[in-house]
Amino acid sequence: MGRHLDRLRAALHNRLLNIERDAANLQITSSGTLTETIRAIHEQLTHLQQRIAQNRERTRHAEVEVLRWIERRSMEPQLGGASQASDLAVMQKRLLEAERYATATLDLVLASIDDAEYAAVDALCADQELANAASRGSGTQTP
Repeated sequence: MGRHLDRLRAALHNRLLNIERDAANLQITSSGTLTETIRAIHEQLTHLQQRIAQNRERTRHAEVEVLRWIERRSMEPQLGGASQASDLAVMQKRLLEAERYATATLDLVLASIDDAEYAAVDALCADQELANAASRGSGTQTP
C-alpha cells in the first residue's frame, strides 16, 4: 500500500507543479500584447476543458466509491485491534477498501484542482477581455 499511496501523492504533487508552471507561463505571456495574452489564456482554458472531460468518468467513479466507503464505515462497529489469525482476512479487506477510498479521494482532489484552476484562468480571461475592450473604447464600464 505504501507504494500505491506514494504514486498518488506524486500525482498530486506533479499536478500542483504543473499549475505553478502554467501560471508562470500565463504571467510571462501577459507581458505581451492583450491579444496574445487572451489567446494564451483561451489555449489554457481549452486544455483544462479537455482534461476535465477526459477525467469526468473517473471522477464519477470516485464519487461513488467515496459514498460507498462512507456507507460501509457507518455500518461497521468501532475498530478494535484485530489480533487473531482469523481476523487477517478482515484486516486485508479493510486495507483494500481503505486503499480504494484513498485513491478515490485523491481523484476527487485532482478534479477539484482542475475545476479551481479553470475558474481562476476563466476569471483571468474575463479580466483581460475587459481590459482589451476598455482599451479599444468599445465596452461599457461597470464599477
